[in-house]
Amino acid sequence: MGRGRRREIASGAVEPGESISITGHAFMDGCDDHAGNGTPYVTQSPLDSVRLELTQDNQIVATLDAIAIEDDGSFVTTLAVPDSLVAGPIVVDAPDVAGAEPLELTVTVP
Repeated sequence: MGRGRRREIASGAVEPGESISITGHAFMDGCDDHAGNGTPYVTQSPLDSVRLELTQDNQIVATLDAIAIEDDGSFVTTLAVPDSLVAGPIVVDAPDVAGAEPLELTVTVP
């Protein structure tokens, strides 16, 4: 499985109707091991794709399917925050990928 799979966005606060850019790193399959002499075993390969879910109050409010993963295990995508969201916390997650850490954001209403 990979270690350190993560996603990043530029800000922790978003408004309904905004589009946010999400960057992911280390979406690899395999193991990043080293031999006893420090020589790395390269047994990792990038995942083919990843699915992201945006949830509020444990309800899925948006999904991005089949986001392509680059050869280095990274991705960049844009997610439109639904107009229907209310002020409060939301989570962006990759539920099908073991070890992926969810992003926690806050929706603000102008």
